[in-house]
Amino acid sequence: MTKYSLILFACFLSYAISGDLLVRECVDSSVADDFIKLSYIFKTFDIRPKNDFLDFYECELFQRLTDITGGGLPLTWNIWKEITRMVGSNERIGLDMVSLNKTYTTFQHILGTNLDRDWNIVKGMEGIRVM
Repeated sequence: MTKYSLILFACFLSYAISGDLLVRECVDSSVADDFIKLSYIFKTFDIRPKNDFLDFYECELFQRLTDITGGGLPLTWNIWKEITRMVGSNERIGLDMVSLNKTYTTFQHILGTNLDRDWNIVKGMEGIRVM
């Protein structure tokens, strides 16, 4: 585990215990900014039910909405099972914040994830209402 991952994990624990986003006090601003971005993405897609896990359907929606080039692989059940195994999650429950973080840090090069790109796309969706 890298120093960056350990610091981010400490922020997750701090957030889970206190419920506050006062992360900037414990780390430098770039790590705090990444935590805020990750938290925002997570909370945006944790919708059905709001249970602090992103399940297959929530992640599949996230994948479709952030694949702006149309060149990404669709999230199938088999790919989902591999991703959840990779990050140490249960495929039937989904990804928690720590697991989602692993997709952007530990497995970024394997999965092709980019937190800044996804953040900008999700942030750009603000105000769009689904009918």
